[in-house]
Amino acid sequence: MSRRSVALVVSFWAAFGALEGRSPAATAVRSGSFELVSELGPEAVDPAAAYLRIIGARYRSLGLNLREPGPITAVLTPTIVELSPYLRSPLGRTRGLSLVSPDRNYALVAWIAPGDPLTALAHEYAHLVDPHPERPVWFREGWADYLSYLRPDATGTLGATAPADRLALLRNGSWVRLDALLTADRGSPEFAEPLFYAQSWLIVRWLAEGEPDVRRISPEPFVQLVAERGPEAVAELLQAFLAGLSPAPEAPPAPAADVEMVETLEDREVALRLADLDRWIRPERARQTLERLAAEHPGWLKPLAPLGALEMDAGRYDEAETLLAEAVRDADAAPRTHHRYALLLLRPTDADPVDRAELAALHASLALESQPDDPRFLLTQAQAWMVSGAWDAAVGALRRLLVQPQSRAKAEQEMAELERRRNQALRSTPAPPLAVASPEPLPAALAPPPPKDIPPPAVEPPVTNWPPPHAEVIYGRVDYVDCSGPDKIIVLRNSLFPMRFREPRGRPAKIFFPPDKSWETIPCGAKGWTINLAYRPYRELGSVRGDVVAILF
Repeated sequence: MSRRSVALVVSFWAAFGALEGRSPAATAVRSGSFELVSELGPEAVDPAAAYLRIIGARYRSLGLNLREPGPITAVLTPTIVELSPYLRSPLGRTRGLSLVSPDRNYALVAWIAPGDPLTALAHEYAHLVDPHPERPVWFREGWADYLSYLRPDATGTLGATAPADRLALLRNGSWVRLDALLTADRGSPEFAEPLFYAQSWLIVRWLAEGEPDVRRISPEPFVQLVAERGPEAVAELLQAFLAGLSPAPEAPPAPAADVEMVETLEDREVALRLADLDRWIRPERARQTLERLAAEHPGWLKPLAPLGALEMDAGRYDEAETLLAEAVRDADAAPRTHHRYALLLLRPTDADPVDRAELAALHASLALESQPDDPRFLLTQAQAWMVSGAWDAAVGALRRLLVQPQSRAKAEQEMAELERRRNQALRSTPAPPLAVASPEPLPAALAPPPPKDIPPPAVEPPVTNWPPPHAEVIYGRVDYVDCSGPDKIIVLRNSLFPMRFREPRGRPAKIFFPPDKSWETIPCGAKGWTINLAYRPYRELGSVRGDVVAILF
């Protein structure tokens, strides 16, 4: 079947914060492995959709899959101006960005900008399949550039190419010192240098020589070489390697003309995708769009899931549970929606914890139907069964976690907690009464005194104290907790880029409602948890945003 796409009238410019009163039609198409949303016409949408199919299959052939389950949503904007709300600075040389959220993978590319837009799309897609996103910035960018310039030869075998513009820039420009390049982050002045990407690409291209598996390319050998020989000597090695490279055309080959587009998205689906993207950058704008969609389409349950997630982000758990209880009724509810609802059911409330835990186990199981080995879903399922007293079922889920190397430590910790709870439950079970025939009453002198009417002790309601006073709250995923220095540093990834926060020794952050953790303080080396982090910001901007006050899971 040939490609087909339908123009849908949606307020695309309103979603991107563009000029008031302008609302051109948007094109939205969906294939089995991606979705494409654009305000541009077929001259951009058709080649972009075809190339998404090509690079998706190309990366999968290399053993590279999306880090998060689910499809990729590609958003094409006309120029960099429409990308500015999602970038760290209003305008710049960046023509694209990638975003990994718990629900969806996004790649945003400006169509009219220097360079080739299809190569930029391949670059952003490469970031989404990078199995090690914690590696240094220079390596991540060079690795994504290297992948985006892979081309098949006459036999169909993928091989590295050397784009002519990269070679010209490297041969004529003034290089960034290698020691500064290796330590740069996205806020460093070196990152803004035009040669940063070109040098990063050249280093990865050099590291890839003789290594057929791109997943095994790593920055460590190059960092060690610079430490041993010095930046100047290694730069000379790279110059010699550069001299032996021959230029190749920068533009990718024309995509095949018979790529099948199996479905077109409705206008409300397009608005929903853009609202989900706005949720990570501009949550209030996302809330307005989602509430409008829910009001305009009563009975359509899809907007309720991201609305519930927004309420969770804001710490309004009762409202979030109400919304997600409706959202999970949708037959097409995402696995993450069932998982969010299960987490909310495990939080402390006045209701029967066993009944809620049994319902949480059910929704964790529904999430696992689509993603059977997801460690987050398995952990929640095991904890729900643990709370409900289904010990054998909880052990089964934890055994499935034990075989995953990245989850082994957590699974062992939870297994120990399960044994503790099970033994505690067995000890608290009342013993059956002894079978005695007509026991004689005790003499009055030996009879125990009648029990006094003692009122039960007062139970104080739990004090949440969230959010802490005079603290700012930010939502994100923990990239890494670094304890190598005098202070503990929590690296939090919020939507587009990582931010660093300090937790001084001796003043650990207070942890609220960790249903699946027994921590008194967030441990060193922890990563992957999604949290609300409350902090007191520094007056002067620096690499550390402020002191951590409290963490809400």
